[in-house]
Amino acid sequence: MDTLIKYKEKFIFIMGNTDREIAFLNGKENEPQDFVTELNKWCAEQLTDEQIEFLKTLPKNYKSYIDDLGEVLFVHSSPRTDTEAIRIDTHDEELLEMLQGVKESIIVCGHTHIQFNHLIGSKRIINAGSVGLQSRAKGACWLLLDNKVYLKETKYNFDEAAKDILQGECPYREDFAEHILNGP
Repeated sequence: MDTLIKYKEKFIFIMGNTDREIAFLNGKENEPQDFVTELNKWCAEQLTDEQIEFLKTLPKNYKSYIDDLGEVLFVHSSPRTDTEAIRIDTHDEELLEMLQGVKESIIVCGHTHIQFNHLIGSKRIINAGSVGLQSRAKGACWLLLDNKVYLKETKYNFDEAAKDILQGECPYREDFAEHILNGP
């Protein structure tokens, strides 16, 4: 979080569902506990007030114009909500409903952690993938938008990542380490 805040004037960040859940956890500590609630509560307890405020101010989307690509809409999940998943296999009819009213020709999303580039009518939907919770990739997934779309993957040492996770204090660290090593 310190690194992200250090670059808050240089980079654009989008609020995702977990950012929102952690930032606005207030009063929800008494809800029934499942592993996500427990993990989010633990994460919120690790953050300073400044870091929580940073999360609260993140925009839900960002619009930009990129030469040779056109208007691009960046969202965490779908243009409608931060929890509605656009998946690699979402049916076109469902996608068109999610994109209703979206003017931009390119929609960049995430949430499902699986990289893809899908064309539907005049719209292109791109999922940048995931750095740490990928389920199909062999490294950290990311997206480069230049005059073209580049889905990228950077290899890293899964054994070292799992070892680092196990040395931390995060709840469910064994499950996360297992996921890093062997996938879901």
